[in-house]
Amino acid sequence: MKKIIGLVLVLIIIVGGIAGYFLIINNRNLDTKDNSNDDTVENEENINQGEDNPVVETVDNKQIRVSDGTHEIIFELNDTGAAMGLYDQLPITVQIDSYGLNEKIFYPARDLDIYSATLANAGDKGVLAYYQPWGDIVMFYDSFEAADGLYELGRAIIGEDYIENLTGEVTVEKASE
Repeated sequence: MKKIIGLVLVLIIIVGGIAGYFLIINNRNLDTKDNSNDDTVENEENINQGEDNPVVETVDNKQIRVSDGTHEIIFELNDTGAAMGLYDQLPITVQIDSYGLNEKIFYPARDLDIYSATLANAGDKGVLAYYQPWGDIVMFYDSFEAADGLYELGRAIIGEDYIENLTGEVTVEKASE
C-alpha cells in the first residue's frame, strides 16, 4: 500500500511539473505576440526605422533623458519589464564610461528583470540596451552586433549623434510621465 501511495505522489509531482512547464512556455509565447489590440501599446515609427531596425512597440511614450550638462539624448523605451525597471529607478546620476569603439555604458542602481525582454539584434547607433551579464546599460553610438545577454530597452529619438560625446557624470531622468 505504501508503494502505491508513493508511486501516486511521484506521478502527481511529475504531471504537475510538466503542466507548470507548459504554462510558463505558453505565457512567454503570449508575451511575444502582437499586442495591437491593447490600448496601452502602440506601434510607432522610429526615426531610425529600416530593414535592420523594425518598429518597436512602446508603451505610453515612456522617454528618458541622458545628459552630461553639455549633451542631451532622449530615448523612447520599449514595452518590456527591463525598460520599465530602468524607468522606475530614475532619476539617477552615474559615471559614464566608454567601452569598445561604439558604446557608452553606465550601471543602474539595481539589476533589471529580463523575463519579457527582447534580445537586441545587430543594429545602428541610437540603441539603448541592457547587457545582463555585467548589469550595465549600453548606449550605442555606432553599429553593433547581437550578443547573448544584450537586451534592447529603447532607441534614441533626439540627440543620437551626441552619445559618443558624453563624458563624466550623467543624469538619467524621466523625460515623460
